[in-house]
Amino acid sequence: MPDLFVLVDGPGYTPLPYGLLSVAPPITEPDAHWVQGVQWQPEVCRDALSLTALCVTGVGPSGTPVSGMPIVAAQSFRVYSLIECAPVGQGNDAGRLRARADAALTNGEARAVEHVFWTGNAANGTVLPHLAEDTAVFGNSQGAATVQLQSAATVLGGGTALDVVEAFGSIEGALAACYGGVGVLHVPRAAVPHLANKNLCYIQGGQLRTYNGNLVAAYSPGDRAGPTGADPAAGQAWMYATGQVVLRRGQIVHVGETVPDFLDRTDNTLSYMAYRYYSVGWECCHYAVNVSLGGDITGTQGAAT
Repeated sequence: MPDLFVLVDGPGYTPLPYGLLSVAPPITEPDAHWVQGVQWQPEVCRDALSLTALCVTGVGPSGTPVSGMPIVAAQSFRVYSLIECAPVGQGNDAGRLRARADAALTNGEARAVEHVFWTGNAANGTVLPHLAEDTAVFGNSQGAATVQLQSAATVLGGGTALDVVEAFGSIEGALAACYGGVGVLHVPRAAVPHLANKNLCYIQGGQLRTYNGNLVAAYSPGDRAGPTGADPAAGQAWMYATGQVVLRRGQIVHVGETVPDFLDRTDNTLSYMAYRYYSVGWECCHYAVNVSLGGDITGTQGAAT
């Protein structure tokens, strides 16, 4: 006798809080003009300069000139969901297929974006910029302006695994000196209990913040890679710090309108896809630090021993 199961709604899905989208709420673009990539001019990515108030001879005080206007750019990438099923049953209900594809995309896109933004790895190539990188990449100059596609992470502590408190202090200090504004610390989600144990951050308005005021983004895919792209030793992880992150995404696009549009007649199955484009980048400043996620540390400065 066959099982007489009744189709009902499942238990539902609630995304984990404090991820990348919590520190960079998506800007949803209404059209597709930006999907080849975006660029912008950072406003504060230079040291603050000063002069005395004393009068000087000549035309006026000499300042430090800026050679060209800096421009940073971000490539776009596609995040998609793909539902495959037989044309009988749910497969002949285009509305239900569309709803399932939308739900799968909406529920899974944050993890996909976090993986690409940490590693740069997409299914068919490398996406710039990303966090785990030790080599800068520049595009074609626009007159006097230099276009930076990828910055090289500055490694703190010589790459040695530091105590989580020392690592946090080092990377926040470097970010403050470089940026001076509210930036973002990017950490694996496995590091969050260690941050909480040392009282290094707190929850405010659905976000994780440090006591210096920076935002913390906890990444779910489990990526721990350092600037060379290699994973650290067991019990260790890399953390990154950047200026403010900007995240754009497009409208959801459905591949096909009716069932025949997505029917594979070679094996009589349906493949329904929904996707949208993303681009992620940051203002300026890019730091990395290796941190121990092991047990209690003895307190030796410069090493997690």
